[in-house]
Amino acid sequence: MQARHNALAGPASRDNMRKENRMRKLLVITAVIILLVGLAADQPPALPSGFYGYVNGGRAGQTVTIQVGGQVLARSTVFLWQGKAQEEHLRAVYSLDASMDGIMEGTIATFKVGGVKVGSAELHSGTNVQKDLTVTRFFLFWRR
Repeated sequence: MQARHNALAGPASRDNMRKENRMRKLLVITAVIILLVGLAADQPPALPSGFYGYVNGGRAGQTVTIQVGGQVLARSTVFLWQGKAQEEHLRAVYSLDASMDGIMEGTIATFKVGGVKVGSAELHSGTNVQKDLTVTRFFLFWRR
């Protein structure tokens, strides 16, 4: 009777060992996934892509935006600046830093002044590039 009981216990204990091994593997895989997700979340944000320059034909108070696919990455207001030399006249200038979060390196962005497209540039993390913008005004004349 005892031998019969041991024979019955053998396969059952093997099944229990298999279940325990599966649970251990599952726990190890889960721990690795949690660790990897935690490491990915701890990545520092990308440095912004900076731009500054003159706005030829622009007026103080106008809004300069930089966009990718209709999403505004940064917004700035045109202001007037006078150089150190007294003979320099007032110039319209801007400065902005476009967030690179979720944006691929080298993506082409569009500049708009007062809602009008005035140029484009590649975005690169950690840069500060002079990009002069020119606002052209088109006037349509028609007769009645």
